[in-house]
Amino acid sequence: MKSKKKLIAALPLLPLLALSAAASAQVTIYGILDIGPTYVTNQGGKSNVRMDAGTLQQSRIGFRGTEDLGGGYSAFFSLENGFNLDDGSMATANNLFSRDSRVGLKGPFGSISAGRQSNATVDAIAPYAASMLAYGPSYLATHPGDHDRVLNIPTDNSLKYTTPNFAGFTGIVSYGFGEVAGDTKQNSSRNAGVSYINGPLSLGASYLWSSGNNVTSAALLSASSNPFGPTSAADVLRSLALGASYQFEQVFVHGNATQSKFGLSSQTARTYEIGSKINLSPTIVLGADYSYTDVKSRAKLNILSLSASYLLSKRTNLYVVAANESVSGTNANGTPLTAQLFTLPASSTSRQTALHMGIRHTF
Repeated sequence: MKSKKKLIAALPLLPLLALSAAASAQVTIYGILDIGPTYVTNQGGKSNVRMDAGTLQQSRIGFRGTEDLGGGYSAFFSLENGFNLDDGSMATANNLFSRDSRVGLKGPFGSISAGRQSNATVDAIAPYAASMLAYGPSYLATHPGDHDRVLNIPTDNSLKYTTPNFAGFTGIVSYGFGEVAGDTKQNSSRNAGVSYINGPLSLGASYLWSSGNNVTSAALLSASSNPFGPTSAADVLRSLALGASYQFEQVFVHGNATQSKFGLSSQTARTYEIGSKINLSPTIVLGADYSYTDVKSRAKLNILSLSASYLLSKRTNLYVVAANESVSGTNANGTPLTAQLFTLPASSTSRQTALHMGIRHTF
């Protein structure tokens, strides 16, 4: 009888207990919608007008959550699906959360997470590459074939550790499990990076060792536009990257330099990039970016991109991007190299220009 009375007396407190539990856990739903027409001067020998989605940023919907575990510790998760706004299809076939799917723990020790997630090179170098900065130049400014893995193509089956911030320094290490029985190296990756932030100055560096990942360049480039070499699951990629940026009052300047070595073709590629964002007014942002890629004794590739963005609100903007790629030399097959901007089919010549107008809405 006394137990029943205690239970009845506690019933009014249940809503308060529920509110307390909810306060310790948070889930956020967010997303980006990006679409607009593109004019391409040369797509397989002919000009074309296309409706392209995700030129500035890939359209996506995501879920982030955290739970306070007490004592300075928390659990977190991230699930993010990339999709094509023009036809509603998934960005990666048969992959629901193609952009991010991870769970982890965070505390005084830093953070550790497991799943499909960005690697250490992306975390350390992306803040200095126009393809990963959302102010304007867009994915059209991606280094040819993403040969250095600076563009965020997440790593499957990976484990990542990020250190706490020590006087501006943060370290990142990640490992991708190859999951090949009897061979721990095939399809695996090992990656380390470090970043330093001190007021307006930011610096980053990374090193990547990856087996079987020359497939990435081949998937993003047609054979006529691929100067890096043949594709094989046994190929080994070694990539070193350095980046820096400085925020002036109205102008943001960034740059990076990368070197990639491909084991199978014994080929070396170096890319040098510099870009700038100018806040002309509270609603107008201008951008410019240039990258030069030298594939030793084989090819040279130049990409220039310009952009202008008009902010209708904090969440919606109209923008225009113009990009041009000019190349010289030969592809891996020994025939004349053709230009191919990221996300577009290859040109039939050494030049390709794209003009894209779009609208981006975030929520």
